[in-house]
Amino acid sequence: MVPKLEKKRENPINIYLHEKDLECLCRALLLLTVICETQLSQRERMELFLDLYANSMIRERTNAYLQSIV
Repeated sequence: MVPKLEKKRENPINIYLHEKDLECLCRALLLLTVICETQLSQRERMELFLDLYANSMIRERTNAYLQSIV
C-alpha cells in the first residue's frame, strides 16, 4: 500500500465567525482548532470533535486535550 502524500494548500482559506455570545465564539474556535490539528490522526481528530461537539460525557483523552488547549 502506497502512503498518500498530503499536498500543501496553495490558496489560504478564510473563515469568518460572527457570534453575539462569547461562549459560542469560543466553542467555534475550539472546534476549528481540533479540525486543524495536524499532529493527531484523522480518526483521533474526529473523535475529539464529536466528543466536544456533543457536550456530553467526554473521554479522559479528550479532557486532557481540552485542558492543554485551555
